Amino acid sequence: MTEDTTLPPAETSAPGAIPRWLVRLSQPGRMAWLAPLIALVLTLPSVLSGYTQDDHVFRQSSLETTIFPRRAAWDYFHWVDSPAEIARFRERGIQQVTWWTPDTARSRFLRPLSSLLHAFEFNCFGDAPWLMHVICALLYAAIVFLGVKLLARFSSTAAAAGIACLLFAVDDAHAYSAGWISSNNTLLTFAFGLFALLMHDRWRREKSVLGLVLSLAGLVFSLLSSEGGLALIGYLAAYALFLDSGSWHKRIATLVPAALVAVGYLIFYFTQGLGIRGSFDWLSPTEDLVQTALVVLSGAATGTIAQVSSIPMLALLLQGAGIWGPIAAALLLAALAALFWRFLRSSRRVGFFAAGMVLSLVPFSVGMMGDRYLLWAGLGGAGLMAELFAVWATTSRLQRVVARALLVTQVHVSAIVFVPTLFWLAAIENNIRKTERMVAAQDTVMLNGSTIADNASAGLRYEKQGQWPEHFYHLYEGMDALTVKRVGERTLLMTPANGWFATSWISRGARPKELVFGQGQVFEMELMTAKIEKMMPDGRPRSVSFAFKKDLSELAWLAMTFDGPSAFQVPAPGEEVVVALWGR
Repeated sequence: MTEDTTLPPAETSAPGAIPRWLVRLSQPGRMAWLAPLIALVLTLPSVLSGYTQDDHVFRQSSLETTIFPRRAAWDYFHWVDSPAEIARFRERGIQQVTWWTPDTARSRFLRPLSSLLHAFEFNCFGDAPWLMHVICALLYAAIVFLGVKLLARFSSTAAAAGIACLLFAVDDAHAYSAGWISSNNTLLTFAFGLFALLMHDRWRREKSVLGLVLSLAGLVFSLLSSEGGLALIGYLAAYALFLDSGSWHKRIATLVPAALVAVGYLIFYFTQGLGIRGSFDWLSPTEDLVQTALVVLSGAATGTIAQVSSIPMLALLLQGAGIWGPIAAALLLAALAALFWRFLRSSRRVGFFAAGMVLSLVPFSVGMMGDRYLLWAGLGGAGLMAELFAVWATTSRLQRVVARALLVTQVHVSAIVFVPTLFWLAAIENNIRKTERMVAAQDTVMLNGSTIADNASAGLRYEKQGQWPEHFYHLYEGMDALTVKRVGERTLLMTPANGWFATSWISRGARPKELVFGQGQVFEMELMTAKIEKMMPDGRPRSVSFAFKKDLSELAWLAMTFDGPSAFQVPAPGEEVVVALWGR
């Protein structure tokens, strides 16, 4: 190592730098037990939330009758596998397959450890979801415990370490995973990853071969919990760059063991056709390297600014703003980096925290970046912010103003919104349950809304009544106002305000190879034919007609509005109506 990373005796910061109550609360010896306890107490209210969204789909795996294909206990994250399954799912409106889904689409993740945990939970106490929430709370407490160990080893002072531990425990972005049963894969992979990083530090600091072996084992278990385990490579790279000792080629050599594991994993992953293909919200890195690089930079920028600012839902809001969201995030990051440039270069530890935070976001950036994926970035973010707060008094007036604002969001806002964030799916769950109650046995058409909610509604309905319509067609997915015109006895013409897929990756130019559209293109289904009538300049459909092979009165019609799902009255021939998700 280039420097001794053993913490000095506990110390306080300079007068006026950090509130004294925060300094006293954040003493490392106290945080060793207090931070995990705070994490557990903050997370336990989630026992009141029950099952939400994907939980209903996983629940189906433990029931005698299911609308979804049965998968092995280690393979619950196996959603879509073949053209035959896609054809069946397209008719029934499940697994997020609809009229535009290509036959080449696939959705399967290699997460055997997370899957086995789900299988154990749903088969042993499927009627008691509160127990599953307790398991998630305990997992999060264990994560914070490991985080405390790491932050104590990497922080520059005892005060900085204690503050970092508190910031890490109360980070509201962690509540998205800690409060949702279906997100146990993010908790498991992060827990194993933190253990691996801790053992890596033991290997490098103490020259312990056992540390290397345990670190690689932790990486393997992390990858077998979720592909998010690749985020560990970001922290290992940051460690080699800023904390390790020796020449550059020796530092790079320390990455070889983990790199071999990661490369072997990726080779297996892609040769076996794992991951997601044919989706607007995920991009396979093998499709277009330049395009992938731009998407990764976009996701990393929005994720980093969301972590640093700790503003709830900021990452998702920036991603949904099209190209201007990531540009705004990058400009704001550049401004912050310029303002705090001297601080960022002040120590190797600061460099490690900053680089680890940013690099850990790369594996998550090929999908829609959201706060749920900031668990890994939270470790570096907490360490970085604590180092800044610890030197507050030595900064300029402008820097202190910005640092104070960050302190408010990092501590006060996070602590306040952590518990409400546990219930982030509550609003969606209300719509899922309402849709389940409204759907009858007859063939049904859902004009707009979320295919994720439809899928969960199908699982819930099948659990309660053992049935779901043989045909359930979801026509438009998005949040724009939708103009619906009846152009024939059995034909509707639908035109979203900003065209189809306006909030998806395709609107930023990252269009998977399978998703190419053209004017006049036809999509045949058993009871419906979709035809693209007009195109947008960027290659997205502008207007699509839907011709049904049954009288429209024989179908049940639903639409998603501000008040949730409701019955939709089909307009008379020649007339049109506007369905607005955000209007009444």
